Amino acid sequence: AIDQFGESVDLYDFAKQGKMIMIEICGVWANPCIDFSSWLATNDQKITQYRWWKDRYLPIRDMIERDEIFLINFMFEGKDKANKVTATPDDVAEWYKKYPDPHVPVLADEYRFLHTWVKPTGLPCIYLVDENMRLINYTNRGLSEAFLYLTEPTK
Repeated sequence: AIDQFGESVDLYDFAKQGKMIMIEICGVWANPCIDFSSWLATNDQKITQYRWWKDRYLPIRDMIERDEIFLINFMFEGKDKANKVTATPDDVAEWYKKYPDPHVPVLADEYRFLHTWVKPTGLPCIYLVDENMRLINYTNRGLSEAFLYLTEPTK
């Protein structure tokens, strides 16, 4: 995929680094995606107003900032939701200008490879893979499963 800087990036570039990888599928038009990126980039607390949000998710932002986990944002749809226009490299560059976060690469899923595999029914759609690219949790809606897994109290 093409990232926010116009560079070609392979998902496997993030493998074998001893870190979990959160893969986010989102659309430019989706308010929860906007609020999530705003929280990561500026600590905007609007995301905490969603009924599905739990305060135990708050450490996720710090985990990303401290490079303990990777978050990769895959944009599959651009601004024109009604016509299902695919996200472009220009869309991801514009997104990064609005929500700059050096810890989160933003990639254009121009051919909808991930979207076709996951078939998200709710955005953002976040799932986890381990450093060997093995799926840890699968969902086609939301972020709760991944975030609950990452914030599970150690026993």
